[in-house]
Amino acid sequence: MRTTKRQPAASLLRGVAAAVVVIAAGLMGNAFGTYVFGGPQVGGIIAFEPSAEVDPGPGIRIAVDRGDGSGCTLDLNAIRRSGGSMVVESELAGHAGMFRVHWAGQRTSGDGADCGREADLSVKRKNLDLLASYAGGYGAGPDRAPLLATARLQ
Repeated sequence: MRTTKRQPAASLLRGVAAAVVVIAAGLMGNAFGTYVFGGPQVGGIIAFEPSAEVDPGPGIRIAVDRGDGSGCTLDLNAIRRSGGSMVVESELAGHAGMFRVHWAGQRTSGDGADCGREADLSVKRKNLDLLASYAGGYGAGPDRAPLLATARLQ
């Protein structure tokens, strides 16, 4: 039986397609692993360095709960202006994606919704990722771990 020119080309095309699928699966697995293991860890810190270079207009505001159940607001512009830090203390049992963090800093908001100079807060993981992205990543100083650019408030 004679081989036609189409058979080697079809075999090559199948091989290339299989390689593309394997590479895509590897990239997706790597991105997923970075998101899962690059997020908040118990004992992790989000450090905000004070900066005068903050947009004076209204910014992103995140509603959170204090340890006593009352609410307060994290205003990213106010936090970036005055500085402060959050330490991840624990993942809340029975509340998937919720973390207990300890805030310490000047203020979290410029109005009556301020959480105060120190507070234990309950914060969703996606909001912690957003806070960390504004701070430059999880950690402090040169040891910060950058986040994926896809972390967004929903």
